[in-house]
Amino acid sequence: MAMTKEQEAQFDALLDIYRKDIPAFALDMFGSQLRPKQIEFCNAFLENKRVTFKGGVGFGKTHVLAVVVWWALFCCKGDTKVSLFGPTQDNLTNGIWNEVELLYNRMDPFFQDGFEFSATEAKRTNNSAACYATWRTIPLPEKMGSIAGIHADNNFIFVDEAADVDDIAFEKALQNHLTADINPKLVLISNPRKASGFFYETWRGNIAEQWTKVHGKMTDNPRVTQEDLEYEAKQRGGKGSNSYIVNVEGDFPTDSEEGLIPASLIEMAIERKDVGLPSPSRPKIWGVDPAGPGRDRSTIVKRHDNHIVEMPIEYRGLNIVQLSYKIRDMWIALPLAERDHTIIAVDANGLGRGLYDNLQHFGVNVAKVTTQSSPTRVREAKEQFAKLRDQLWWQVREWFETEDVSIPYCMDLIRELKSPTWAYDNRGKTKVEGKEEMKKRLKVSPDYADALCLTFAVDEKRYIGKYSWKHSIRPDDLRWAE
Repeated sequence: MAMTKEQEAQFDALLDIYRKDIPAFALDMFGSQLRPKQIEFCNAFLENKRVTFKGGVGFGKTHVLAVVVWWALFCCKGDTKVSLFGPTQDNLTNGIWNEVELLYNRMDPFFQDGFEFSATEAKRTNNSAACYATWRTIPLPEKMGSIAGIHADNNFIFVDEAADVDDIAFEKALQNHLTADINPKLVLISNPRKASGFFYETWRGNIAEQWTKVHGKMTDNPRVTQEDLEYEAKQRGGKGSNSYIVNVEGDFPTDSEEGLIPASLIEMAIERKDVGLPSPSRPKIWGVDPAGPGRDRSTIVKRHDNHIVEMPIEYRGLNIVQLSYKIRDMWIALPLAERDHTIIAVDANGLGRGLYDNLQHFGVNVAKVTTQSSPTRVREAKEQFAKLRDQLWWQVREWFETEDVSIPYCMDLIRELKSPTWAYDNRGKTKVEGKEEMKKRLKVSPDYADALCLTFAVDEKRYIGKYSWKHSIRPDDLRWAE
């Protein structure tokens, strides 16, 4: 049944609203109340032409993608082509196209009549040649031209399970329309199963800054309970396992098969409750890995014997003076008795030298660590390790090997601890993979793990019983430093 002119005017007014508000379109057209993470994706799609969406299972990324497909067919002015690509036919037909069909069936019959729907296409009946959505598998390299030839005023390409799509498809075809059409968009959606490839590069590679990112977790589904998460952890081998990280946290797996610290030991230590209490005679040690503004993160990890006692802390954009005052204030805020039993280990290479000098000037219990210097532990250590940094990483490994360790569930820390490899150098000494090499693989500096390593640079036995440093300075004595 055709619309009257009054109905057409009313519908056009609604479309004007929907063009800026995909959640309103979803609610009115399908009765679907989008969740915050789904709305975040909709807004990213509206405002950007490159969007990369990684996520775990069970929070609705397929549903919101199907909503956006129908929104494009209803709301876009001019020729509109929506292409859904994926690595396999089963992935597309049982996943996204099945959801597109479910939404079609939820439409009012009046709106259904405006489209021709089949197992492979959805076409607007009044402009079927230039306004449609379709799915197809990624073609063989020699047939990539069939993708590159798709053009329209509104040319939207979605790549589902993008982590499984070969890089050559992106290099040869899937990006070509981004500079050729009036309103082009390339949207990648995937469970982040691999820490390599084009999809990974949109998050952590040289091109990452050009992509708008949306990260969904299983917990973005409000129906997921703590009991559900505990079940997932047990089913998937623990919170730190790659299966849990990928499917629940919606993040890339860690590459730790040949790592310095066995992944199983790290995963065993996450939020572990059945470990011994920290020895009260041992000091609390804060490891501080400093960075300047615009560079890597400044990170702080606090360890007391066999426990990392709280979530690691990071600061961005602080210069060394600002960071010095932050740490000083944190230390002053401690009870006096605890202040006397806390020492701050600072990486004093480069920028860190200024931080060490400032904290020493403030009267803070601070230890200077130069990780590029020679090993310090014992004669055997000096013969075993190339540098102090190698020794400290090895001590962290030995710490985990006690199987009496508890660390918080901090994804950055876990990923970094699983990352480094090691080998023997030409002198037969143990050499841990360098920070710059780790940074290239991780796409981020391993600042959290480095801060933990620094806590092992303090000789704890030296401070058991009678502490060697002078009595802590009192807050009243620090007024001059303001």
